[in-house]
Formats: sequence, C-alpha cells, structure tokens
Amino acid sequence: MVPIEGEEYFTTDDPAFIWYAKLRMNPLVWVKARDIYLNGKGNMFIKLLSTITIADAKGKEIDQGALVRWLSETPWFPTALLPSEKLKWEPIDNNSAKVILTDKNLTVEGVFYFNEVGQMTQFKAKRYMDKTVENWNCYYSDYRTVENMQIPFFAEAVWNLESGDFSYARFKINTIEYVKS
Repeated sequence: MVPIEGEEYFTTDDPAFIWYAKLRMNPLVWVKARDIYLNGKGNMFIKLLSTITIADAKGKEIDQGALVRWLSETPWFPTALLPSEKLKWEPIDNNSAKVILTDKNLTVEGVFYFNEVGQMTQFKAKRYMDKTVENWNCYYSDYRTVENMQIPFFAEAVWNLESGDFSYARFKINTIEYVKS
C-alpha cells in the first residue's frame, strides 16, 4: 500500500464529509485527492501533479458509496449514531445490529458488530465498486478515550470480492478534534 497523508472533516446533523489527501507515487510525482459527500451527493476528484485530472467520479454509485463511507466512519464521532429521523437501528443478536441511514433521497444500511465491552469491531455493508455492488467491510481497533468517548484509532477497509479479500486502506488516526456548533 502507498502511504497517504490526509485530513477529513465531518458534520453529523446532516451527514457530510470532505477528505483531502496526498500520496507520493515516487520522489517526484504527487497525487492529490478529494473525496466529498454533501447534500446527498458524492464526488471523488483526483489530480496528478496538481494539474492532470485522473478522476472526477460522480453519480448514484458514488453517492451511495460516499454515504456508506460516512456511516462506516461514525465510530469516530459516535453521537451521530444516536437514533433519529434519519438513523434507525434493528437488533440482530447480542453482538450485532443493523443500522439504516436515510439522507436526502438515499438510504444505505449495514451491520455493526460489537465486542464484549461494546466497542464496534466491524461494519459490513453492500457498496458500489465502480458499477457493481460488492460486499465491503471496515474493521476497527486501538480504542482510546477522547472527550469521554471510546473511539478507534485504527480502521481497515476491505472489499470482499469473489477473487478474495482486497484490503485497500488502513487508517491510523493521529489526532482528532471535536468542534461543537
């Protein structure tokens, strides 16, 4: 995996995020990326050397994937998981529950799994990968206390494909800050 340095900002009342990142392909070549979900729409924008557009992905598949991503990242801001008009929970068993999120005209769902002390350990969902819907997981670990909340400082994103599991991103949180509005 190529190391990526990034920053991400979230809102919780209305699901939204913006993620900025850069990665070095080699000592002379940098790629900059921006992933966003705002007002029910997603967009992944990537540039090579800050000038050449590599990707400007939009559409219903990107919208769905971005909202699933927002939902999978809620363990970093767990108060967003409180039941509301937009977010519903359905129990499955003692260690898992289905979550259903509706934003604008888009509804996504997934299953969170919990360990014996109530920490989220995994999130499973169906998510678009290009034009097909695939099984997708996010695994959480390295829980720490921040502002009286237990949050994971490590997450790994994995596609569960017919050809086998494909781990494509590992996130290590360096710092996290909460701003009350």
